[in-house]
Amino acid sequence: MENFTDPRHAALTEETLYRLSTLFEFASPDELREYLLEIYHHYIIHELPESLPNNFSDLAQSMQLLFDFLKFLKEEMKSEPTKVESDGDY
Repeated sequence: MENFTDPRHAALTEETLYRLSTLFEFASPDELREYLLEIYHHYIIHELPESLPNNFSDLAQSMQLLFDFLKFLKEEMKSEPTKVESDGDY
C-alpha cells in the first residue's frame, strides 16, 4: 500500500483507510451520501431560520464538500471495484 507522506494527508494512515473500508462494508458511499442528505434536509426543514447556528453557512459548505466527496468515491468504486482488495491487507 502506498504511504502518504504529504503532511496534508497525515490522517490517511493505514488505520484510517481500514476504518473507511469497514464503514463502506456497512453502507456504500452513495448510501451514506443519501442518508446524510436526508438527515441534513430534515434538520434544515425543521429548524426555524432564526434558530440555525451562527456558523450555518460554514456548516452547509462543509456538508456539501462531504456530499461531493462521497459522490466521487461512488464513481471511483464503480470504475475500479477491486482496487481496495488488490492493495493488500490493511
